[in-house]
Parts: sequence; C-alpha cells; structure tokens
Amino acid sequence: MATRPAPQPVEPNDWQAVEPTDWQTVGASASSATPPAPQKEGFLGELGKQNVAMGKGLAGIVTGPFVPAQEGAKGLLHGLYETVATPMRELAGRPQPGQSVITAPHTPLERVGGAVDAAIGGDPAAARAHVASGDQGAAVADLIGIPAETLLAGSLLKKFLPKRLPSNAKAANLLTKAAGATEGKAIEFPKEFSVALPELNKTPPKVPFDKMTVRDLNTHVQDTFGVLEKDFNNKFSTIARDQVMPDAVAKEIRSYKILNPILPEDLEWNNKLETRAVLFEQPHNYGDLNIQRMRARDRIGDFQKQFPSTQGSKMGSNVNIVLDTAIHDSTKNLVYDALEQKYVGQVAPNYFRDLKRTESALYNIKDQLGGRKNKLANLDAKTFFDNLRVHEYMSSGGHVGMAAGGIMPALFPESSVANKAVRKALAPRTNKYAVAAGTAAPVVSRRAQPSLAPGRPNLFPAPQTNATDDWANQKP
Repeated sequence: MATRPAPQPVEPNDWQAVEPTDWQTVGASASSATPPAPQKEGFLGELGKQNVAMGKGLAGIVTGPFVPAQEGAKGLLHGLYETVATPMRELAGRPQPGQSVITAPHTPLERVGGAVDAAIGGDPAAARAHVASGDQGAAVADLIGIPAETLLAGSLLKKFLPKRLPSNAKAANLLTKAAGATEGKAIEFPKEFSVALPELNKTPPKVPFDKMTVRDLNTHVQDTFGVLEKDFNNKFSTIARDQVMPDAVAKEIRSYKILNPILPEDLEWNNKLETRAVLFEQPHNYGDLNIQRMRARDRIGDFQKQFPSTQGSKMGSNVNIVLDTAIHDSTKNLVYDALEQKYVGQVAPNYFRDLKRTESALYNIKDQLGGRKNKLANLDAKTFFDNLRVHEYMSSGGHVGMAAGGIMPALFPESSVANKAVRKALAPRTNKYAVAAGTAAPVVSRRAQPSLAPGRPNLFPAPQTNATDDWANQKP
C-alpha cells in the first residue's frame, strides 16, 4: 500500500498551492470567516419597526413635562417639512437623506408611486431596499403599514367625532344656491330659508339628509308645511266656533279711504271700501274669519312676491289688492291673538305668529323649488357632449361664427352642484379640520423620523459583544 509523501517546506512568498493536512480544521476556519446571513424582518417585524418610528416621531412632537415646548415645535416643523419634502424627493428620483442612491427611485412609475406612498406615510425607500434583499414581507409593510393606519384613523374620526349642522346663515345660503334664488328675486330667500330651517331640520325626512336632492327637498318642504298646518288646525279647532265682533277689520279697511275725495274715481274707491267694511260690523266666528284670511292671502300671494316699488304702485291704484291686504292683516291679528290667549302658558310667546311666519316662508320656498326641480330635470337630460356641442352664433355686427358650449356645465352639472349644496346644508357633519388634523397626525409623526432603508441611523442597535470568536475581529 502506497504511503503519502511528507509535505515539503514552502517559502513565505511562494504562491505554490498548499495542500491542507486537516480538511476538517480548514473547513471550520473558512466557515468562521463568513459573515452570518441577515435575518429577514418579515411583514410583522417591519410593521412594528415602522410603528416604533412613528411613535418616536409623535413623542418628539407632543409637548409635555418631558418634552419642552420649543423641542416639540422643532419636531412638528421638521415633520411638516418632511411630509412635503419626502414625496418631492421621490418624484425627483433623489435618495432620502443619509441613504445610498441605490434606494432612490429610477423609473417614472417608481417615482410617481413612491411620491404618492410617501405622501400618505409610506416608506418607499425602505421598501425598495427590502425588495432588493428578497424580504418581500417587509417591503409590503413599508408600503402599506402607516398608510393603512392613516386611512383607518381618518375613517374612525369621521365615525366617532361629534357631528354638527352648519350655522343657520351658512345653511340658508347653501339652500338659496340650491334653489337657484341667489339674485333677481323680490323675496329674500336667504331670510326665508333661515326662518324655515329649524322646522325643516325637525321634520323627519323621507330621504336621508345626506342623500337628499333638490327634488327631495321640495317634497320635504311640503311635508314640513303639512306638519305645521296640522298643528295649527288642531289648536285652532278649539276656538273655531267662538263668536267675536270683528270691528277691527272694518276699521282697518276704512283706514285706506281717501280723506278728501275730489275725483269720481276717489268716490268710487271709498264706496268699495265701505261696502266691505260694513260686513264686519256684525258678529263672526273665528272659523269664518280664518277662511277669509286664507282667501285674501291666496289672492295677494303673487302681489307679495313682487318688488316693493311694484307693490307700492299697485296699492295706490288697485282697490281689490288694498281690500285683500287689509282683510288679511286684520283677521290674522284677531285669530292669532285669540289663540295666544287660549294657550297662554302652554306654548311659547308668539307661537302662532311664528308658526304662520314659518308657513309663509315654506310656501314661498315651495313655489321656488317647484320651478327649480323642473329646470334641473331638463338640464340633466343633456349629455356631456350636449353641453360641449359646437353651435352657430351671430354677433351684433352681423358676423356669423361658431362657438363651443360651456366646459364648466359639462364637467360640473348644475344639478350635481345644487344637490351637493342641499346635503351640506341639512346633513350633520364632523368638523373637517379636526378630521384632517387627526388623519395627518400619523403621516407627520412618521415623517419626523428618517426612513428605515439601509444607510439610516440605526433606531434598533444590536447588542454589543466582546466575544473573542467574533468573525469580524478574526485575523486572516
């Protein structure tokens, strides 16, 4: 059996291959010189690190006994700055501070996607680094962890923060806009809506306020009017048969007589007034007086919707309008005073006058909405291209040309704008500024801390060891 030759001595600078004498020893030495493979963080591990970073950012922003106010202000300003700067760096394809260009986005898709993700709290630089190292779970946590928590915070705030209605004045202006009554109307519709809003909010809607349209609002106004009218009729029925001497009505009619009639027309005017006045010098029951009030109101309804200057000229020339105005004003005072006296202590002062004032506002609103809903229905019948359709026109100088329709009506249909105004006016809402601040808090807190990509300051240092067998300290 052949024997293995003894090894020959080798000079130190000789590059001749050396055949090992102990394969086990050499293998162990080689493996001890190999750095250990980095462990993967995984989805949960990286999500935890992202949340720890967010918590540290929040701790640096919130002032208190352990964080001076100036330090908290610095942390907040830094977080706000990075909330804007980080997405801009992503969009520009630049690395984040302290990081290698390897973690920077390169393709347009990476830039745009990274900017969007960074804007809602994500860490796209760390995600790209983890993808390169094969840790897909950690990359997903970098991309969607904080953004998901941001969206969750916003939805919880919307759900649990107290909801409130807009101010009466703001809601009235929104409903006036929805009703198409912002200008060119003799009736001050913001004032009418302001009067009617308490009852509109009180009446249960058939369609939820947050889904209501102008057409639904018109129905809701009619329902509210019906509720008030029923309330009035129920209470009025207790005095409807009571007798009263309505001489105040006769006095009101005679107050419109011409004191020194000269022309035949003046005498005729006075005679017509006196003929009606004497009818109220005998007992009437309140039911009859209320009927006369309503008939007079219906006859002068259109007159009361005209501008004051027009009303003034007609009051000086139309004796029938004068008669109906006098009868309406005087009979309502008799009826309302009797009801106030009947229900004293049971209802608020001026309850019946306020009720009828609200009914009057609802009556005017109902008339306006009736035409408005029909106009919006016609506009809805037009398509996007109908609004953009090119049409011929002729200028004042006789020039014939072509023009396109309005781009704004095409993009923002009037019915959509009006319906949105109705919902904003009637549906209780959370404070949008509080929701925005609460939703932005996770993003700003996370941006107050650096990215978790390689090259970052180590937020989670590994424990130090003085072991003599540390591979990094081994001599070759």
